[in-house]
Amino acid sequence: MIDSTPAVGFDGTVYFGSGDGHLYAVDGQTGQARWSYATGASITAGPTLGPDGTVYVGSYDHVLYALDGDTGSSRWSFTTEGWIRGSAVLSSDASMLLVGSGDHKLYALAPSTGLLLWSFTTGDIILAGPAVGPDGTVYLGSFDHNLYALNPADGSVRWTFTTAGSIGWQPAVGSDGTVYVASRDSRLYALAGDTGRKKWDVELASATFSAPVVDGDTVYAGSFTAQPAANIPPGPLGPAWLGALNAATGAVRWSIRGPGTGFLSAPAIGPDGTLYIGADDSQLYAFDKTSGTLRFSYLLRGTPGMNHDTYLYSSPGLGADGTVYIADGADDGKLFAIYGNTQVGAAATAVARVDHGQLVEARLTSPGQGYTSTPRVVAVGDGQGAVLTATVIDGALVQVNIVDPGHDYSRAPTIYVEPPPQPPSQAKAGATIVNGTLNRVAMTYGGYGYGTNVPSVHFVGGGGSGASGVAVLVNGVVVKIILTDSGSGYSSVPKVLIAAPPGVPSVAIQVHTVKVVLTLVPGYSYQLQQSADARVWSDVGTPFLALDSTRTEIFEAVELTRFFRVIEAP
Repeated sequence: MIDSTPAVGFDGTVYFGSGDGHLYAVDGQTGQARWSYATGASITAGPTLGPDGTVYVGSYDHVLYALDGDTGSSRWSFTTEGWIRGSAVLSSDASMLLVGSGDHKLYALAPSTGLLLWSFTTGDIILAGPAVGPDGTVYLGSFDHNLYALNPADGSVRWTFTTAGSIGWQPAVGSDGTVYVASRDSRLYALAGDTGRKKWDVELASATFSAPVVDGDTVYAGSFTAQPAANIPPGPLGPAWLGALNAATGAVRWSIRGPGTGFLSAPAIGPDGTLYIGADDSQLYAFDKTSGTLRFSYLLRGTPGMNHDTYLYSSPGLGADGTVYIADGADDGKLFAIYGNTQVGAAATAVARVDHGQLVEARLTSPGQGYTSTPRVVAVGDGQGAVLTATVIDGALVQVNIVDPGHDYSRAPTIYVEPPPQPPSQAKAGATIVNGTLNRVAMTYGGYGYGTNVPSVHFVGGGGSGASGVAVLVNGVVVKIILTDSGSGYSSVPKVLIAAPPGVPSVAIQVHTVKVVLTLVPGYSYQLQQSADARVWSDVGTPFLALDSTRTEIFEAVELTRFFRVIEAP
């Protein structure tokens, strides 16, 4: 069983833990195993990647491990007095590693050595990792119902906020320092990061199991519940709820009713605005983060239902090339790599109807847009043999065709329509600095359309100089930036500028003003006229008496074609 959220490395390697007690590293493109490391018990925590390539992961054997990301060899280990379920968290400057334990303690360690810096004891178990604010404050939730704000220097308490339920999910921190935390009292809270003052709270459901995620001015949260909250109207798909809330006020911007009883995994947001989340019906869902519109869903295993065999505890992990990695939560433990919806165009969607085990209808629910070729269409369900094709006209699907109806379908399968191809887009990355030098560059978006043209990399700002790096391409996507010089003198993190994919250069010329020179006979009266087609003329201004042999007029170029003439006025 895999409940661990995958982490994607700088070079595309995917790291994840398993119920068999191993941490695995696999090639993100092929799924081929690179190495594995055995711990003494199951691993449910998602791995954490350090800027130097170290992989940190905790196990139910009470130990936090630091492993070499390339080889899987041990760098150090730290033993707690309880199991470790949540992911470890690095401070923003990578100078401190934080991990919570079932022994009620939060530990702060030196990332390079594993030496204990300080520890903090709560009143109950710590199920999830902490969050770190912009000023370094550590925010930690505990089953003792409290959210703690801790001084990063020594772990002393800055403030405490008490809810009416246990806190088993990692808080989220906005760019303004606001802290968002979900509690088993069915509420999502927004707290001032400096004082702990409550800004707002919203009832989501009878229990909340999806950690909140903040993106700009919006907070995203899902719920897992048997009954909807009183202030949420019932939906056609069940009591599960997923919504986007105004980060400043808590007002619901959009909400949808999901399948079954809810969402157990935290959402992940791609660079194109797609929100990915797993549900308890064993499906990965992709929504537009702005509108909540379903872009696609993908059934990972079996027949959708509400039982522990189909729950998705693993949150999606996103690769720089847009690939979505997620585990199916089943006993046989499978990790899926799914072609994510990173396209500017919209993916088409369709639904199927089954009769006597065969597909008898595949109906479009959205035609999509931006298709330049015929997409792949797949029926995913408990039957087999169905073959589907699509018909595309003017960039949109107009029909899904059943070539083979298949057999043994007990219910309608999920229809997956491949998203449209992505136009060229610029890669993005961020850097970290240590003691004035660049420590590592992490890809946040791999871009698209580079082909074999390796883009240049520049480091702009930050007060230092001398840093340089080269890009690594895989299938036209930037998957890694290798530092060739760390530079020096950086007081802040510089901007990483990766050149855009090659395109056709062009020059646009726009005339802003028109200078009209009139040749006249002094002493005569004239009228200036204009026309758009040299057939119909209109006066410009009023008649004037020529005092010189030439006269100059300046006009704004409001039209691409504009003719002028001068005639003698009566």
